[in-house]
Amino acid sequence: MKSPTVCTARTVRCESCPSSSLQVLPYKRDLPAKLSPRRRWLPAILIVGIAIASLLISLSLLAIFIVWLSDLVPGHVQRRQEQQRQQRGDDDAITLSDYNESAEGFREGTRDHDVSQNIDALLRHIQSDKPWQILDVGCGPGRDLKTFTALGHIATGLDGSERFAEMARADSGCAVLQQNFLELDLPAERFDGVFANACLFHIPNQELPRVLSQLRASLKPGGVLFSSNPRRQNQEGWKGERYGSYHDLETWQGLLTRAGFVELEHYYRPAGLPLEQQPWLASVWRKA
Repeated sequence: MKSPTVCTARTVRCESCPSSSLQVLPYKRDLPAKLSPRRRWLPAILIVGIAIASLLISLSLLAIFIVWLSDLVPGHVQRRQEQQRQQRGDDDAITLSDYNESAEGFREGTRDHDVSQNIDALLRHIQSDKPWQILDVGCGPGRDLKTFTALGHIATGLDGSERFAEMARADSGCAVLQQNFLELDLPAERFDGVFANACLFHIPNQELPRVLSQLRASLKPGGVLFSSNPRRQNQEGWKGERYGSYHDLETWQGLLTRAGFVELEHYYRPAGLPLEQQPWLASVWRKA
C-alpha cells in the first residue's frame, strides 16, 4: 500500500480505495510556554554554583596538602610544638592568676575540708622507714602540710601560685617550692610519697605524661603517688578562668600505667554517697 496522500488539510484519501476517505479532526499544537527571566538564568546560576563549590573543595585539599608538606620541613614540627607549649603556658598563667586573685577566699573556703581519707590512702601504702619525706603537689595555702607535719613526717609543699606559696610557708613552717606544673624542677628519688590532691587536672592532657614522669622520677624506689581529680568523660577546656583536663577511670589508669606506675587502689568521693553524687576520682599508685 502506498503512503496516503493528503488532499486537504482535513481529508486523507487512500489511492487504493478512491471512494473512501478519512476526515482528520483539527487540532491545536501545544507550543512551549515562554520562560520567565528568572528561569532562563537558573541553569547558568547552577553551573556557576557548582564551579564555585568545586573551586572551594580544591582549595581546601590544597591547604591540607600544604600543611602536610610543611610537616616534612626540618624544624617545622619543633617550632609548632614550641608554639603549642607557649599557648599552654599562657593558659596556665591565666589559671594561676585566678588563684592568686582569689587566694584569701580559697583559703577560707577550704580550711575545714576533710581530706583525711586521702591522706590515709597515701600513707598506708608507703613501706619505707619513718619519718617519710612527703611532697604536697598543689599544696595551696598549706592546710595538708600542717597535717603531715603533725603526723611526724617531713613535708615539702609545691604550688605555682605565688600567693599560695607565701601562705603555705607562713602557715605551716614547711619548705614550699613555687613551681609551675609545666616547668617542674624536682630532686631525683627524694620523696617517699607524693600527695597530689585536687591539682593534676589543671595540667593540659598533652603535657600530662611528661609531668607524671617527672613526679615518678622524684619518688624513691617503691614510692607512692596519690591523686584526686574531678572525673568526667575525658573533656578538656576552660571553666571560668581555670583550665582543666578531666578523665574517666579507664583513661586515668592508662595514663598512670604508661608513666610507670602500678595501681594500688582507687575510690570515689565524697564517701558514703551514690556514685552519681561522687564527682571526685581518687587513686593510689606505686612507682614500678
